[in-house]
Amino acid sequence: MQVHERQMQACVRTEEGILTSSPVFHDKGAGECEELAGLKYLHTETQKEFINLDQNGNHKGSYIAEQECILRICNLMNLQLALL
Repeated sequence: MQVHERQMQACVRTEEGILTSSPVFHDKGAGECEELAGLKYLHTETQKEFINLDQNGNHKGSYIAEQECILRICNLMNLQLALL
């Protein structure tokens, strides 16, 4: 029986058991599915838009610029949901 299975039966979790039961994602592009690569890209773009939105709010940016930024964030999040 695997370590993580024995730990689940005993209701005990250690780092070794968690590491063996959890998949580890890496930043290497080899063998990565298109959906995962797309999610990483969309996540980065969403973070950039949140930073832009924060900067607009701090500098008393125009209401229209803030609304456009929010719309872009919503569109990026919808794309992420579609990939999921």
